[in-house]
Amino acid sequence: MRYEPASHLTPDDFDAWAEGRLSPEAAAHLVGCDDCLAMLQAEQEVVDELARLPLLSPRAGFADRVVTAMRTEQQLDALLANLPLFSPSPGFAERVIARVVEPQPTWVERVRALPARIFASPRRIAAAATGALALVGSLAWSVLWSLSNRGWMLAWAGSLAERLEAWYWLALGAVTAALAEQPWYAAARDLLATPGRAAAVGLLGLGLYVAGLLALRRLIVAPGPRATHAI
Repeated sequence: MRYEPASHLTPDDFDAWAEGRLSPEAAAHLVGCDDCLAMLQAEQEVVDELARLPLLSPRAGFADRVVTAMRTEQQLDALLANLPLFSPSPGFAERVIARVVEPQPTWVERVRALPARIFASPRRIAAAATGALALVGSLAWSVLWSLSNRGWMLAWAGSLAERLEAWYWLALGAVTAALAEQPWYAAARDLLATPGRAAAVGLLGLGLYVAGLLALRRLIVAPGPRATHAI
């Protein structure tokens, strides 16, 4: 191989130089090429650094442990290869799919998907338009009928209000009569006979209510066990 002035040595040429078998043409080029000399010097520094690295000696029994590990892996591969192939029973996929619980969409997701479902096909669009027209028509008819029969509706509403009021007073009287027949009614009436007693009973009830809320909060937010830290 003849080296031209513009060519440079290759990594194989550097290896040949380190082993003492570089050709005369390559050696002549190396003498006159600063780039190749710099590259050769860098290669030589790397080789010198590698030569100064300490030699590592494996511990006793290293080869035996490697051979044992390889045999263990080979035995494991053989055991896995001899395992019988699993063949599910008929209908296995259908049973698995039947047990999968599909997440139910929330009402927000259903509302968002409603326009896409309505406009999915011309038949659905026609059905939605028919339903909307029926709803608007029924509302319009209801408003017109109410306006044309306003007197009758007012009379009916007044009659209903009178009946509801009568039922209310009847129920209130029945509840009052039932309370008056209880054995503790006289004591309760005497206890609340004066404004001062009524105020005292109200304050007592309010205090019991607040105490119950505090006790309930303490039960719900109970402190956990304290962890002891060793010093």
